[in-house]
Amino acid sequence: MAQTNICLNFGETSLKVAVADSSSNQIEIHNLGFKEDTPNIFEIENEKVLEESAKAISDLFSQLKIKEKNINIVIPDGYTYSQIIEMPHLKEKELLSAIRYQADQFIPMPLDETALDLDILYDDPVGKKLLVLIEAAPQKLIARITQIVEVAGLLPETIENELSSLGRLANQFFSGKSVDSGIIFLNFGFNTSSLYFFDKKKNLIEDIHTFKNGYNLLLKEAQINTNSDLKRSKEMLKLIGFSANASVNLGPILTPVLTDLLSEIEKFTLLVKERHKLMKIDNLYMFNMSHNVKDLDKKIEASFSIPTANLNLSSYIKKNDIYNIFSTEIPAFISTLGGAIR
Repeated sequence: MAQTNICLNFGETSLKVAVADSSSNQIEIHNLGFKEDTPNIFEIENEKVLEESAKAISDLFSQLKIKEKNINIVIPDGYTYSQIIEMPHLKEKELLSAIRYQADQFIPMPLDETALDLDILYDDPVGKKLLVLIEAAPQKLIARITQIVEVAGLLPETIENELSSLGRLANQFFSGKSVDSGIIFLNFGFNTSSLYFFDKKKNLIEDIHTFKNGYNLLLKEAQINTNSDLKRSKEMLKLIGFSANASVNLGPILTPVLTDLLSEIEKFTLLVKERHKLMKIDNLYMFNMSHNVKDLDKKIEASFSIPTANLNLSSYIKKNDIYNIFSTEIPAFISTLGGAIR
């Protein structure tokens, strides 16, 4: 069966869809769409939520006039477990056994209730070692997502997390020959965020760190401290955020959340520099919900002197009508595009 180029991205409060191909170091986007304020299938398990979610998916695909049924699925890092480990060269059966032992150390649930997958990222024939990505998720969650999608009349071909999706995209577009530097990606999510270190020489993500901090914390602070409703709070974050010259100074309100975020970035940066003997980090690219907070990139760049920007992929996307409509929203679709291109 030919690989599908359609991705459905389940967010905690949204759905995103991308139809895209990649060739000649360019992404061509054929369709993009999203639906906000959808049921949180990761926290609420009941028949009503299943039906509402399936209808939301059906409506979105109908709105986008997508008739194909086979899709790839991306889910948030915060509801999966991922680990990149170094393993010796072993026979397949021995490798699987050793990895199941390793997985037991970082997956906080019985392995017989866990959907487990692994991917060999790098084979070092000289050192006789393998770099292996272990990904896991509760079997109940995978079954629920599969059921929702099938009720919506679609056929899931793959299910992966945001780490896996971003890794594929970075592998295609961010490789280089630098020996002593790399890139950090910040996946700024709703409740949970992730940091990924991308080694440009090996052309792969080598380190990951997922932590509790995200857009929702900033949103709550803005709501409570300005006595605003949800809609107004979202507008203030997008239009004002950390801007120094604004009618409303949100900086002091948002600082506690920012301080915690900066602390996570600092710890991760120091770790990867030491572990990989790096002189510097070339860039820090943000995606997911980061573009909904004005000047967040400037705050991070000022703190670490690392060139920081929202990841818009403008150099790698073929310009067409779809891109023109969504050009400012591309950072929100990074994981969705990564799930579409194969």
